[in-house]
Amino acid sequence: MMKIGLLVPTTALLALGLVGVAQAGLRNTPFGATIDRVHTTAQGQISGARSTPDETNRLLCAVYTYADSANMYCYAIDSSGDNVTCSSSAPAFVEAARSIQSDSWIEFTWNGSACASLIIMRDSASPPKQM
Repeated sequence: MMKIGLLVPTTALLALGLVGVAQAGLRNTPFGATIDRVHTTAQGQISGARSTPDETNRLLCAVYTYADSANMYCYAIDSSGDNVTCSSSAPAFVEAARSIQSDSWIEFTWNGSACASLIIMRDSASPPKQM
């Protein structure tokens, strides 16, 4: 008797669209570092670069902190071996680079050797790194 009492309200709520059906979340396919020299952009997922079948692909940003200053730099090398780097001591770039985690998606643009922009994204759809 109790089972019927719970079944009817749940069925009615499903019919009204007030109760959703559980589904798995979106999952992106990992991709490594890509470099676009025309638009001076490098991008990729750290986990994707680590998971590529080649041993060349790499993507990183690092922060060097000293007693009176900090500097960051980003580096990308794609599967063909093309590579690019940029750096900045601007506080906003340093702060952004410090927020990067092993599963972050990174995009940076450059102007000469200076970073012009840095975008960091962590997304539930991005896969964790594969060892």
